[in-house]
Amino acid sequence: MPRGRYSLHDPHDHTPLGEEHFHCAVGPSGWRYVSQLTAPTGEHRGSVDLTLDELGRPIRLELHAASWQVRGAALDGVTWVRTDPTGTEATEGNVRAHAFAGSSPAFLVAIARLLRLTPSAAATRLRVVTFTDPVLAPRTVDQSWALVKSEAHATDSGP
Repeated sequence: MPRGRYSLHDPHDHTPLGEEHFHCAVGPSGWRYVSQLTAPTGEHRGSVDLTLDELGRPIRLELHAASWQVRGAALDGVTWVRTDPTGTEATEGNVRAHAFAGSSPAFLVAIARLLRLTPSAAATRLRVVTFTDPVLAPRTVDQSWALVKSEAHATDSGP
């Protein structure tokens, strides 16, 4: 099972934000990614658990951050429930969107699997619901994706 660590940095000033320790694998339902997030000090910051079906659609999402929790899946677009830190209130959401997004690299891999792009000049439009750190607030955004090039990298299990 592939596993590793991402160093997370602020995209604007490159300040270290922490690390994401992950493992992922292809399975009977499609692909699954599980990770634990830590702050630069090493303290626990949250977790990601994302499962995609064989077509790249999110069939299960569970996020934790700052005592907030989100659970979601692709149901008539994407649907989620966000629970507050006290656990007394939950808000539901549903948007005609294709996928979820957030700060984890898991979402980049998930969208790449969903789109199955080939190198071309044409961009593909995609609507996603992104969850912002640290309170996992949902925001619907439209994005353009294009595969410009592809590079193979050596790993323990092949390129």
